Amino acid sequence: MFRSRYLLLALTILCACGKNDGPAPDDTPGDDNPAVITGTPTAKGESDGSEATQGLIGPDGGSLASTDGKLTVTFPPGALTARTLIMIGRITNQNPLKVGHAYRLTPHGTTFAKPVTLTFKYHHSDSLAYPMEAARVACQDRKGVWQAIPNAVINAAEKTVSVQTTHFSDWSQFAAIRIAVKQPALAPGAATPVELLLADDFLAP
Repeated sequence: MFRSRYLLLALTILCACGKNDGPAPDDTPGDDNPAVITGTPTAKGESDGSEATQGLIGPDGGSLASTDGKLTVTFPPGALTARTLIMIGRITNQNPLKVGHAYRLTPHGTTFAKPVTLTFKYHHSDSLAYPMEAARVACQDRKGVWQAIPNAVINAAEKTVSVQTTHFSDWSQFAAIRIAVKQPALAPGAATPVELLLADDFLAP
């Protein structure tokens, strides 16, 4: 019962926060506008030693998945004008509201003619920390600030969250809202500290 109540609280606050997704950073990664860059910079992630995925994608499009299968990048026809070596490397996640690993997508600096789709897998075990409706995706800009990407698409049936982008950088799934409960099981009349963490407190909107 207690868990149901705090998840309902989380969803209520999430709906209120979701009304303002903020500016999309896709077209201007690392924007130097101080009115946009409001998050706290973090260090860049480092390779965790796992093998990177690489493949050639051309004008006809295609897809490439990370070695752990948790991130798939899909290129529509026309996104690239020439065959390009695409790499997905798994790195340590410096996102303050991180979920799982972060991924470095290269080549950096490439601008796609059409948006590509990044699809992250959501796992049932994650629901112990946050509801699936709170799943979001962010990229880290040149200043080290994590930029929340607006208009994330959640597929409850497939258990995925997807966003579109026209550039590559470091990417991470995160929870837009997270509730930390010190003691999730309580006796009648007992109490426990509850901490509510919101994306707006840590990331650029």
